[in-house]
Amino acid sequence: MIKRFFKNIGVLALALSLALVLGELLLRLVVPDSPKNYIWPPKLQQIFKPSEGIMPGISGLAYVSFNSLGVRGSEPEKEAIKMMTIGGSTTECLYLDQEEAWPQLLQEKLNENSSTRYWVGNAGKSGLHSGHVRMVMEYMLQDPDFREVETLLVLSGINDLMRFLSDSNRYLYPDYEGMIRLTFSIISYDEVALPFYKETAWYRVLRNSKHRYRSGNIQDEAGETYEGWRSNRRNASRIIPELPDMTTALTKYHDNLEMMADMAARHGQEIIFLTQPTLYHSDMPDSLSRLLWMGGKGNYQNHCCAEYYSPEALDDGIRQFNEVLLEVVQERNLPYIDLTDSFVKGTKTFYDDCHFNESGSRQMADLLHQYFIERNSILAAQ
Repeated sequence: MIKRFFKNIGVLALALSLALVLGELLLRLVVPDSPKNYIWPPKLQQIFKPSEGIMPGISGLAYVSFNSLGVRGSEPEKEAIKMMTIGGSTTECLYLDQEEAWPQLLQEKLNENSSTRYWVGNAGKSGLHSGHVRMVMEYMLQDPDFREVETLLVLSGINDLMRFLSDSNRYLYPDYEGMIRLTFSIISYDEVALPFYKETAWYRVLRNSKHRYRSGNIQDEAGETYEGWRSNRRNASRIIPELPDMTTALTKYHDNLEMMADMAARHGQEIIFLTQPTLYHSDMPDSLSRLLWMGGKGNYQNHCCAEYYSPEALDDGIRQFNEVLLEVVQERNLPYIDLTDSFVKGTKTFYDDCHFNESGSRQMADLLHQYFIERNSILAAQ
C-alpha cells in the first residue's frame, strides 16, 4: 500500500515535471522575452478611484492607459511633430484621468486650430529622479521607436531632493541594477543578471499578467496610501528646521542635467528643462501642512515617527535645485521654462507636496502651450 502510494507520487511528479518542461518550451516560442526596455508594460490599462477628500481638486474615476511603446498617451501619428515629457510622478499624473494629465492636455492644445499635428508622449513614472531620467533618455535615444521624437520636456528635481534627504548615499552612489528596475517595468533579457526562476518563460507570463492588471506602482487605486504617509509625517519624532550641506547633491544634479543636454545634442534633439513647482512655503496653514507627506529621513513612507524636514527647509531645498537647473540652461543657452512662481501654492494647484490636481494640470498645460505659441511666433517673424 505504502509502496504503491510513493510510486503514484513519483509518477505524478514525473508527469508534472514533463508538463512544466514542455510548457516552458512552448511558452518560449509563444512569449519570447523582451528584447528592449519599457517604462510601462505596453497596452497597460488601469482605472484609479481616488477616495473623496484624500486628493483635493481630484474627482471621479481616472482612466490610465499606455500605448504600444510603454508610455502614457495615444499611439504616435506618423506625420505628427513628436514630443516626449520625461520625469517623475508630477509628469506621470497617475491619479488624473487620461484626458486631464497635462501632457495629454498640451497635445490637445497644440493641435487646436493648427494645420500641424503634434503628438506628446508621457514617459513619467513615480520615483524617478534626474539619474533615472538620464537613463530613460539613454534608452530612448537608442530605440528606433523614439528616433523621430524632436523635443524632450524634462521635469525633475523633487525626487532628487527627497532621495538625498532620505538616504544621501543611495542618491550619490546608486546601485545600477536597482535604478534599472525602478526606471523600467519590463527589462531587456540581457540588461541585468536574473535569478534562474526569473529566466523562465513561466515567470514572464506571470509577470506580464501582473503588469496587465496592476500598475506596479507603490500607490493604490483609491489613493488611501496617502493617508498613512501623511499620518507618518504628522507623528514625526522631530521636525528639522534646516537642510544638511547640499553641495554633493547639487553637483550630482548638475552633472545629470549636463549629461542629458549632451545626449540630446548628439542625437539632434531639442531638450527643454522645466523648474519644479511645489506647495512648500513659509508659514503654511494647518489645512495645507496636513496634505504634506514627503521630506523624511530613512524609510519614512513605511515607518512611523521618522524625522522630517520642515516645509521651509524643503522650500529652500527645491529652490536650490531649481537654481542649479537655471544655471545649466543659461550657461549652455538651452531653452527652459521657469515654473517657480507660476502657480498658486494651494489646493487650486496641488493635492499634496508637489502633485497637480485637475486645475493645476490645466494650468500647467496652459503655461506650456503659451510658451510654444510665443516661441513659434518669434520664429515665424524671423
